[in-house]
Amino acid sequence: MTKAPKYWNKAKKYLSKKDETLSKLIKKYKSPSETILTSKRDIFFSLCKSIIGQQISIAAANSVFLKFKKKCKNKINAKTVSKLTFAQLKSCGLSRQKVLGIKSLAKQTLEKTFNPKLIKSYESPSETILTSRQDIFFSLCKSIIGQQISVAAANSVFSKFKKKCKNKINAKTVSRLTFLQLKSCGLSRQKVLGIKSLAKQTIEKTFNSKLIDKMSDEEAINYLSQLRQIGRWSAEMILLFTYNRSNIWPIQDIGLLRAISKNYKKKYLPPEKFVSLLKKRFSPYCSVATWYLWRSIDPEPIQY
Repeated sequence: MTKAPKYWNKAKKYLSKKDETLSKLIKKYKSPSETILTSKRDIFFSLCKSIIGQQISIAAANSVFLKFKKKCKNKINAKTVSKLTFAQLKSCGLSRQKVLGIKSLAKQTLEKTFNPKLIKSYESPSETILTSRQDIFFSLCKSIIGQQISVAAANSVFSKFKKKCKNKINAKTVSRLTFLQLKSCGLSRQKVLGIKSLAKQTIEKTFNSKLIDKMSDEEAINYLSQLRQIGRWSAEMILLFTYNRSNIWPIQDIGLLRAISKNYKKKYLPPEKFVSLLKKRFSPYCSVATWYLWRSIDPEPIQY
């Protein structure tokens, strides 16, 4: 796991003193996510969930896992999985590598060649925290691709896009791809134009991500929003996950609003005044508050 932002521990102490609800959430999600979601005794379930959730967003992982669970008829164990074909597992939205991983796990469990003592190598660290991808071009492309389509569709398109880039998602690679090559990934005309424009601006240095380090949050949001296909929400996600800014409060995010409604016993949508009140209360560590509120509705770590 990447090193935590420098402000993380200080922020937890600050927020715990400021807000009783957040204090409880911070304590609750201090343990590994596997321990919270399932019993450690159910190793097969935990490992399947871990494999499914690798390198995809929390929403994508949940969507795929629900299909996987349904395919297993709610009986997620080695015997059930071993009876499922490659095609049946792949139809859940799993990549080839993940299907092979789960099938291998089922086989090893049944043949008892899997040693539970190795479980530590699969577990999360003692606490899952917000970390940076440190690749703004990658993050912006992913943000553009995922706009206004389902999680499954976004993952499918992004996989094709990544393959088309030969796993090298950078401005130089993208600039060499034609409009038709990008469109063949399943991208709309507007998204192709957005990604091509981003590549061009990055190469020509009319978009300089290094300038963002010197900008305030609002200045950075405005700067990023000038890019084609990037709006306020996308800009905020970039500041959170790429730059690890400490005080991002994305009030357009449905997950955050759902979490506020749930934890503070408010109707959905929560009142704007209350959301603003929380922002004042949590500043200058709104990003950390957002992270723990997100985890209260989706206990596994989020990725963008």
